[in-house]
Amino acid sequence: MFRLERSHQTPVQAASLRYEQIPARRVHFRFALAAAAVIVAGIWLSFIGDEIGKATGWNASFVGSLFLAISTSAPELVVTITALRLGAIDMAVADVLGANMLAIAIIAPVDLAYAGGFVLSSVSSTHLITAAVAVMWQ
Repeated sequence: MFRLERSHQTPVQAASLRYEQIPARRVHFRFALAAAAVIVAGIWLSFIGDEIGKATGWNASFVGSLFLAISTSAPELVVTITALRLGAIDMAVADVLGANMLAIAIIAPVDLAYAGGFVLSSVSSTHLITAAVAVMWQ
């Protein structure tokens, strides 16, 4: 697939250097600041989900599966829609598959770090419904 795509590439004209005047140090600082904001917002999001569950009386598993999953999947949705609009179907599919593969792959290191045994054995049984819906959706 790589060779096929490479043989069909069209030469790209040099892009405009609109950002050439911005020093690399400033770019690195802004990137680090944005990354820190994403990390803080992600941590804050888990507390918000917990508060939503307490305020509504809903199970924390339901809130996590529904609201937090939607909000954390929004970036992949944006990338996928943008890639489809650009006609980069391979990028859209790779984004969805890559995000899901990363989510599955992270279970192994978390399992090693979890002191209470296997992490999946400690998961609430209400997630079986979420898993069943996800399998049937596919």
